[in-house]
Amino acid sequence: MMQVQLYLVTHSISELFVKASKSGKMTASEYYKLIATLAEVSINEEDYRSAKRLIHAVRRGWVQVVGIDAAGENNTSCLPSTGY
Repeated sequence: MMQVQLYLVTHSISELFVKASKSGKMTASEYYKLIATLAEVSINEEDYRSAKRLIHAVRRGWVQVVGIDAAGENNTSCLPSTGY
């Protein structure tokens, strides 16, 4: 049985923060894992603040969440507000 990682590990949050800051993009999978990590996993203050900044950047439009549509092409998805 294959296990799916539902949360980001702490070093992944800082890596995602740097990547998204430079490119202005993150995948839908990364975005939802980030939200799940905040909701379910105890993380240190630095990672918590980085995660909150990323979510804020998405809500403000500074970082785009890129998904994959049925045709396999990248597109920007419009995501609902998370309340974070």
